[in-house]
Amino acid sequence: MDFGTDDTNKFHYGRVLAAVLAEIMVRQHDAPGLILFGESARQAVPTHASRHHAEEIFHLLAGAKAQGGTRVDQRLFRIVETLTRRGAAVVISDFFTNDESVRQLLRQLQAQHQEVIVFHVLAPEELDLPYEGEFIFEDLESSQQIPVHTDDFRREYLKRLKEFCDGLKRECVGLEIDYQLLRTDAPLDLALTEYLEHRAAV
Repeated sequence: MDFGTDDTNKFHYGRVLAAVLAEIMVRQHDAPGLILFGESARQAVPTHASRHHAEEIFHLLAGAKAQGGTRVDQRLFRIVETLTRRGAAVVISDFFTNDESVRQLLRQLQAQHQEVIVFHVLAPEELDLPYEGEFIFEDLESSQQIPVHTDDFRREYLKRLKEFCDGLKRECVGLEIDYQLLRTDAPLDLALTEYLEHRAAV
């Protein structure tokens, strides 16, 4: 998730979105919680409805750092199993991980009686590939380097990215999960409107 410059960095955008949603939840007398997941997963803050609780979430988000890749594993599944109360689960990620593990996560959240909202966060550089000429692309999560000529690479890259996004959206639609693709150069209004409309419908 640690990709993009300044305010369009995916991890920064996701943290701000999570903080704003926590604030909205508290104002609506809901009980926000926080689970951070990357190379490892941990339940940072259990659900609770209070101003102090929201401030604890803000503090943890401010100090959180993106480390390694996105991993959906048994440790995360075990944390999800502790969600015994019916509620809303907002998943904020770029979902650059194993497809089957993502499907398992979404299905398990539903099995735990959660109304799931997926915010698929991608940077404009990933969505548009606005580069020209010869580049060496480095995977920030694995450090693998690939030399490419962007003119030759762009069409195939954009095709595969579309297939990836469409596949995730189909999975969500099939599970009756709200899905929203978010560009990190776009205002948060889109995500917040999606969340508020979802809560109004519940």
